[in-house]
Amino acid sequence: MCGPKYARIRDHESILLAGHEPLFSNTVAWMLGSTREMIEFKKGALVRIDVAGFRSEPRGVLQWMLTPKLS
Repeated sequence: MCGPKYARIRDHESILLAGHEPLFSNTVAWMLGSTREMIEFKKGALVRIDVAGFRSEPRGVLQWMLTPKLS
């Protein structure tokens, strides 16, 4: 995630990403600053990650995860 297309993300206080596997687990791992998948996503799962800022490599903090079984 780099280049002018994604530079606009920095202008927003919050963003919502939607996706599916296997790319979504990789994206979440990247946002958490990991080189490997850290979370196993089930269909319909949601996560909240707080990121102080988007630099070349973000260091986000997982705040919560909701799965369909919880609702």
